[in-house]
Amino acid sequence: MELPCDVSSPAAARRLARAFAGRHENRDVIALLVSEVVTNVIVHTSSNVELHLSRFDGNVRVAVSDRGSGTVKIRDSDGAGGRGLQLVEALAQRWGVDARQDGKTVWFEVGAATLAGRS
Repeated sequence: MELPCDVSSPAAARRLARAFAGRHENRDVIALLVSEVVTNVIVHTSSNVELHLSRFDGNVRVAVSDRGSGTVKIRDSDGAGGRGLQLVEALAQRWGVDARQDGKTVWFEVGAATLAGRS
């Protein structure tokens, strides 16, 4: 699904993620993380957002793509922001960044065991 580069997109992505996750026990974590990653696209690029949600073996995988040329890195929080990827690092079972010819994709996976400990 494509979302515009607009301040309303993180909330729309959150709603989509909650609906997709259904009764997944970490539904709120999935919604939080998708909101953080989509917000990063809106703040740091002028690109629309491509959101892909998939499910496998009890896990939910989220991929957020943009056409921005910048790099993705965890940074120290400045008090007003900068916690998005710190949350992804802390709460997702796995995550990463895939470079694309026309931008990048930040992806993460959340499973049932995410908050109980990584497996």
